[in-house]
Amino acid sequence: MALKPRTGNQYVISSGEWSAVVTELGASLRELKWRGEDLIVPFDPNKVIPCCNGWVLAPYPNRVTNGQYSFDGEDYQMRVRPPILPARLRLPLHVGAR
Repeated sequence: MALKPRTGNQYVISSGEWSAVVTELGASLRELKWRGEDLIVPFDPNKVIPCCNGWVLAPYPNRVTNGQYSFDGEDYQMRVRPPILPARLRLPLHVGAR
């Protein structure tokens, strides 16, 4: 009996000249190809997923202004928490952001 890959079952999806492999572990996008060419950096199914490779960042990939966004024709409002620290004590999220 063969062992399951470290990233779990591998789900292959294809349509026309497109193909993708999605892992069971974290539903990570392990491969994405168009006409046989890699569009992302693929990773080995038997290795630990490198950094954040293949993580699906939908429907919102980053900061969301005022906690509001639209996706697929629908408007959404996220819960917004007030900052824990006063403005004078807050640091930038990225080095050199000031």
